[in-house]
Amino acid sequence: MDKLGAVILAAGRSSRMGSFKPMLPLGSSTIIETVINKLIGAGTCELVVVVGREADRLRSHLDRYEKIRYIENRDFASTDMFYSAKMGMDALSRTTEIHFFLPCDIPLFKPDTLEKMIYCYEETGAGIVTPVHGGKSGHPILIKRSMVADLLAYNGNDGLRGAIRNSGVKVETVEVDDIGVLLDADTPQDYEMIHKLAKG
Repeated sequence: MDKLGAVILAAGRSSRMGSFKPMLPLGSSTIIETVINKLIGAGTCELVVVVGREADRLRSHLDRYEKIRYIENRDFASTDMFYSAKMGMDALSRTTEIHFFLPCDIPLFKPDTLEKMIYCYEETGAGIVTPVHGGKSGHPILIKRSMVADLLAYNGNDGLRGAIRNSGVKVETVEVDDIGVLLDADTPQDYEMIHKLAKG
């Protein structure tokens, strides 16, 4: 398998949640640790975490992980998610051939979803692979290194989705029985549901 990395966005203000989302409890861990552990389990050799709000606190929280490189978005309060995404992808694309990309508040995807996405990439050589559940695309997204320059150059609307559309690349989709690819912790109500599902 080509060298695999991951970009995790954790620079947001968590304004709709109120509390700092990455470090909210989830099962016996936290939201961001749950994400990281699944990515490492899938064979990820390098992780870039884009930090912003409470950056030092988050670094301390993740101190036990040796594979993490931190990129700090000091302008997190005035920039959007795609700005942070560009920072992370730019840094990671220099050292890995493919990488998963996702916001840190989507922790319930299944490990076998990652395996299916990697298999799809290996079989097709796709520039981008996305998981689909119930007709809706979700996260994480798998991105090939050769795609990154086009994505970074995009300055239009609709963030990463707009950049992918603008690139003209054929996106391979993987149908998964995994509602976790669609569930994020944007609001306290979202978090409550995710917390209940994590308990099983």
